[in-house]
Amino acid sequence: MKKMIFRVLSYGFDMMVISLITLGLAFVPFINPNNEEYQKQYEELNGIRIEYSTYTGKLDEVLSDNKITQEEYDSLNEYKSYLTDYVDKELTDEDITKFREESYKGYADKYNVLAYAMTKNNTITKIITVVITVLYLGVLQFVLKGKTLGKFIFKLKVVDNKDMNKQIPMWKYLVRAVLVGEILIIATDMAFLYATDSNMYLQASNILTTVQYIYEIAFLIVMMMREDTRSIHDLLLGTRVVLFDKDGKEVIETQVDEVEEVKEEPKKEEKKAAKKKTTTKKKTTKKKEFVSAEKVDD
Repeated sequence: MKKMIFRVLSYGFDMMVISLITLGLAFVPFINPNNEEYQKQYEELNGIRIEYSTYTGKLDEVLSDNKITQEEYDSLNEYKSYLTDYVDKELTDEDITKFREESYKGYADKYNVLAYAMTKNNTITKIITVVITVLYLGVLQFVLKGKTLGKFIFKLKVVDNKDMNKQIPMWKYLVRAVLVGEILIIATDMAFLYATDSNMYLQASNILTTVQYIYEIAFLIVMMMREDTRSIHDLLLGTRVVLFDKDGKEVIETQVDEVEEVKEEPKKEEKKAAKKKTTTKKKTTKKKEFVSAEKVDD
């Protein structure tokens, strides 16, 4: 359990390091000239979210009595055109549902167009992420012989599953970086970004997000189910992660050892109980002998 927790913490730390390096490089103008435009679009996107939230709140207030007065209609913003024919009329539940759908559609179209453009401006940042991930989890881990900054802090190391003293080839570390860093998902996302239009890309992006969650959960479940905490990438590449103690020795955590320790304790208690019984019998025998001696003297 300790090794599994340390692996999760180590992974979180390493991904944080990769994110910080990527973020720092993304703000360098000659590396990422689109960053300034991306930041403007990001702020505009947040503005649309706030505007939509404010508008729907105001619309709910207007529709609370199932009627829209001219004054209430005038208080709404430019996305009110679909309400023109319903001013000063009694509204049904179907009308209100339709109004909410129309207001969402108006903002969603504007939001999606901007999100698509913003994602394209963020392409270089994604490329930087891929490069840093490969260098950090692949090349650096090979150079440090199975360690990253996170693994060094939590006393972990990647080793060959059969022989922990065997040198792991670099290609295995590179494949680990691709699998652990979810690079295939990033690459697929970028392929859809430049091969499709905005609507199709956003649909594909939503599917990829779901796939990403399943992917991450699958890796975690496999690691939790196995006693040696090997996950999918370890099984594919013939590796495992080792936890070391302060003296540099491997810490082996097994459920069998815990069961054996529990079984040994009752045995010790049984031996102690047996010794007490033996001692009691001896004392009883001595008392009988003493009584017999007194009778002889009499």
